Amino acid sequence: MIDRYRQAALPFAGPPLVSEYYRLVPLGSIIWTIARPPAASSSEDHAELLLPGGWSGLLPPDSTVIASARPLNEVHLRAQVLTRSEAQARSFTDRVNTFIALFKTLNISMDAGGPDPDVKAAFDSLEIHQDKDQAVLTAKVPYAFFKKVLSEPPVELGPETQKPPEQNAPAAKKPHK
Repeated sequence: MIDRYRQAALPFAGPPLVSEYYRLVPLGSIIWTIARPPAASSSEDHAELLLPGGWSGLLPPDSTVIASARPLNEVHLRAQVLTRSEAQARSFTDRVNTFIALFKTLNISMDAGGPDPDVKAAFDSLEIHQDKDQAVLTAKVPYAFFKKVLSEPPVELGPETQKPPEQNAPAAKKPHK
């Protein structure tokens, strides 16, 4: 009886990708996505994150990404990349580990004042591990990080716009004696 009620109440299963993988979204996730990235193209897409080869070159072909965010003591971010084989998962894990190590090395050599503690905590918590044919990337981001990101004005990366020169008010004429 309950099974028939569910079938009547939910007549549509939703998109096939969601119905197939939603069970893998962690419980309590307030933001989540399930996506199958497009196959690599021969033309360079400038809308992608600037990585050698772009995202399409980083992600294995025919992979599925399940990404989520859960608010606990800090925001727990998780991206699970489902691949077709253990070799693809291992290769992806190795490439991401290389990017993380490179980023952390660059971060250490930055200014002597040191990075912001919340940003440092977020990037220090980045981890990736392989589980059979899956690669799981996790991070724990402090709430203060999001507060800072959302409170600061956005940075414009385009060409600088020139401000019109200010018009000086004409000097007041002195009365003649």
